[in-house]
Amino acid sequence: MRGPRKNNVKQSTEPGVLVVEGTGEGGRQWEMSSDANHQVVTKLDPTSGGVVEVRDLESSHQYWFRWRLVLTKGRYGAWSDWYFGFAP
Repeated sequence: MRGPRKNNVKQSTEPGVLVVEGTGEGGRQWEMSSDANHQVVTKLDPTSGGVVEVRDLESSHQYWFRWRLVLTKGRYGAWSDWYFGFAP
């Protein structure tokens, strides 16, 4: 049995770079928002695993992320809750 998924946003040592994690296996579709109300959402490139590195972010700014699993036959899992981090 799998444990609960844990999401995390880590600051890179490079300015304006965040490493976003969605714990668990499988391909992911990602979204990012720079506002807490998620009025403007940016689609990020899909990944084959649970980590994406996001570059060219404004330092000291808060960013929100969510993901969903890419399933077979063009289907997707449910979106995760939004979680956030501050760009270094």
